[in-house]
Amino acid sequence: MVCKLKWKLLSVVYDGVEILVNGHNLWKYPWIQTSGQPIVIEDPEYRLEHKKIFPYKIDYLGDRIDFAAGELSPNVWAFYIPA
Repeated sequence: MVCKLKWKLLSVVYDGVEILVNGHNLWKYPWIQTSGQPIVIEDPEYRLEHKKIFPYKIDYLGDRIDFAAGELSPNVWAFYIPA
């Protein structure tokens, strides 16, 4: 299955640093993986490198937030949202 969504970089943060989408800090909720297929991204800093990240969602009181996240290097995470 191929992920058909287009993604845009939201932020690159250290592990646990607040990352807000629609007022929700993504670290505070359980992440539900929405696809077994990774998304291949260009590393935001080292553009010649490609990384695999996965799409997730969080559900909070009926508010669904879709995002993709992956650890680029130890304790450094990239977060993407649908474009």
